[in-house]
Amino acid sequence: LVLLMLGPHHIPGINNAAWHGLFIHYVVGLWITPAGYVLIYYFLPASVRNPIYSHKLSLIGFWSLAFFYPFVGIHHYLYSPIADWAETIAIISSMMLIIPVWTVLQNFFGTMIGRWTQFASNLPAKFLIVGSLMYLVGCFQGSLEALRSLQQPTHFTDFVISHSHLTVFGTFVIWAIGGSVYTWPRLHSAPALWSFKLGNWGFWLITIGISAMGLVLTAQGLQQGFMLIAGAEWLHSMNAIRPYWWVRTLTGISMDVGMSLVIVNLMRTALARRPVAP
Repeated sequence: LVLLMLGPHHIPGINNAAWHGLFIHYVVGLWITPAGYVLIYYFLPASVRNPIYSHKLSLIGFWSLAFFYPFVGIHHYLYSPIADWAETIAIISSMMLIIPVWTVLQNFFGTMIGRWTQFASNLPAKFLIVGSLMYLVGCFQGSLEALRSLQQPTHFTDFVISHSHLTVFGTFVIWAIGGSVYTWPRLHSAPALWSFKLGNWGFWLITIGISAMGLVLTAQGLQQGFMLIAGAEWLHSMNAIRPYWWVRTLTGISMDVGMSLVIVNLMRTALARRPVAP
């Protein structure tokens, strides 16, 4: 990982961009993603008290991720001087990522079979399942923008930012929150979180915020991309999407408030813990 990070500073020309794409996707796909899988594979079955749906699916998801993800790095550099054969391999690998995405999601939703009635009252499960839905949408966006026909209008726009926000924050950060909500009371010998109501408010503010942000950034990116293709000046396209940024700010505030409520809830849980009996 260190070599990949330092490499672009010493590699000249177009190979620098190719190496950069490799590094970014190694970090997200082969470090952050497996770490996120570990979180939900442990905390979802534990929180709903149901065994994981299929061990075979988990193996398929793991090995297909390990095999296909290393080759997708160049899919952000289509139409560049990078060799066409390398771009084509990246496109094919991006399409093949449907295998790990769908297998792990089938495993997560399958684990909820017979436990969906807990969704309203089980705060860790709510975060984990919503994170899974964000993972589905974010990965779908990533595969779409890897197609040459769709990368042309989306590459230099906030469509790409929508994809990254939905996957990194919408998926992995929310999974981490779900794991924290499950673990924190147990670490502090508390029967439950200090306030389920406060936790629920945090959940909905975060969920509504990231969902709206993803939708706004997607619409904003598509509008700007097609304006530029139609021949609009770059400055005119920026003026046209300015209202979207105001909405994006509001969605970010919603997420910040929701995160703050989660942190307050965790702190109050730690302060209000009951003493352990001798």
